[in-house]
Amino acid sequence: PKNLALGEFSRGGAIWALGHLHAGIPDEPLAQLMIERLTEPMGAIPPEATRVRVACAISLGRMQAKSQAARMRSFVGPNVGFDPTSMAIRWSIHELTGETLPDPERPVVSAKGNWFLEPLD
Repeated sequence: PKNLALGEFSRGGAIWALGHLHAGIPDEPLAQLMIERLTEPMGAIPPEATRVRVACAISLGRMQAKSQAARMRSFVGPNVGFDPTSMAIRWSIHELTGETLPDPERPVVSAKGNWFLEPLD
């Protein structure tokens, strides 16, 4: 369960360790708790920490929690983002199903000019 008093480092580390302890051994009640943390809506207040989301995605892949693959797939959507959570889900889905999701789209960087600081050349 979400308890922010423990801090994101402790929570992320504990979830990461659970993934190692349950490696190759699916634990459905634990997988259900992890998928809830991973797929919590982005607008939740307070929002779930990225570190916790990434640890959940990696741990689900390590645990071989195949029952959660569809939910991860729907959460990441058709276009994988370049953010750490999407990349972790991409890895986990590949571990669970063997499916290789498309490469993430690189962010678009535009140079508009007339900034306060600009290169001289």
